[in-house]
Parts: sequence; C-alpha cells; structure tokens
Amino acid sequence: MRDRLPDTIDAAFLSGSGASAGMKAGKAASREYRGDLSIAGMQRLAESLADTDVPDLQVRLQIGRDAGGVKCLEGEVQGVLHLICQRCLGRVEFPVLRTFRLALVHSEAEADRLAGGYEPLLLEDERVVVREVIEDELLLALPDFPHHSEADVCTLPEYRDDQETTVVDEKPNPFAALAGLKRN
Repeated sequence: MRDRLPDTIDAAFLSGSGASAGMKAGKAASREYRGDLSIAGMQRLAESLADTDVPDLQVRLQIGRDAGGVKCLEGEVQGVLHLICQRCLGRVEFPVLRTFRLALVHSEAEADRLAGGYEPLLLEDERVVVREVIEDELLLALPDFPHHSEADVCTLPEYRDDQETTVVDEKPNPFAALAGLKRN
C-alpha cells in the first residue's frame, strides 16, 4: 500500500532564500509526495460519474521552484473512473492518466506574467489543498461525450416493430360541415 497524501501542502518553505534551485535538479528546494487518494468527497466530480465505487487514484506530486524561480506544482494522477455512456446510458470505464504543471500564484497579475508551460493555480495563502487540485485535474480530463469504445458493446435499447400501437379515437371535426359547402 502506498503512503497517504496530505490534505494540504504548505508552500511557505519555497519562500526561503535557498529555494531557488530547479525542481529537475533534485535540490532540497522541492518536496515529493506519492500516495493513494479516494474520490469520496469530490462532489463536483461525482456529478459526472455513473458511480463512485472505484479503486483509489494513484497520485504523485512535486512542489518546488523551477530554474526560473517560479513556484510550481507538478503532478500525475492515474486511475479508473466510471462514466455514463451517452449512447446507451450504461456504465463505461474510463482510464485516467493526467499530468499537470501548475504555477502557484497569488494574483491575476502574477498569472498573466507566467511563461508558457504552466497553468496558474491561484492561492489565497501558501496552502495547496490536494483534493481540490486533483478534482480539478480530473474534471479537465473527462471527455465531452463519454461512450463505449468500438471494441465494447453498447447495450442500446432495441426497437421492436411487432409492438401494437394504440390508435386514439379521433374526435369529429367541427368544420367538416364546411367542407361540403366549399364543394358547391
């Protein structure tokens, strides 16, 4: 079993003077977290799922500064979600492997100054709420139109032509008498 992820990650350690080393360089200015995360409590995600009875997601997070001094959170989430097939309304398994690179910013102005390759993560303080970040990334990974693949069989309801159709008795048309006058 993997480690449990923290609920929040405090990015305040990145504010120190020695925290300017790059994440890829493996310096002490970064921290890595690995663990499993349940989707329980991810209400926005649950609205898009067929059910929440799935194994825990495997998550890897690394927080630090890049070579340019940008505070960033890199990560990967992997697992399987159960979505609703939009063709047959049955359950379809959707494998997820999502990687992300987020820059930790405190204002819109900071976000506008970001270099390419980063998506901004607007923080109110120095805390990163892990469950919210992962939920946001999973929502971004969902397809617009979930459906079974061509290899899977969709269980479409079949049309049966042998079903009896009920004929509704028609009411007499009150203008039928006028039709006779029109012919004369």
